Amino acid sequence: MQIDMGLNAAYSKSYGFYYVKIFATNTNFIIKLPDLEFCGVMFGDRSLKVVGKAFIFETTTDTYLEYSIGKSRKKMYEYPYKLKEADLAGGVFKVSKDYSIFLKSMDRKKSVEGAKP
Repeated sequence: MQIDMGLNAAYSKSYGFYYVKIFATNTNFIIKLPDLEFCGVMFGDRSLKVVGKAFIFETTTDTYLEYSIGKSRKKMYEYPYKLKEADLAGGVFKVSKDYSIFLKSMDRKKSVEGAKP
């Protein structure tokens, strides 16, 4: 994850993937989080914007969830906006075996290991 600071904003960009395992059900997930923009840090109205797409892939059943929240384009003079129902988009898909193999073979850098039961 990379965080950049502007004069009145902070930008978070997620580059990697998170691998989550639920031991009770032996289910594995590959997760990619969306990027964030936090504006109004020092002055003005504070706002948090979720930018870009995110996905969750469940490896056992090859189920793929992709979603986006809010506007994908940032304008130079954009005022804080209220989230509308139309700003939520996405879907749940069953992916092919070839795409499933591609997703499972992504780089698996380990940064943190959680507590085991």
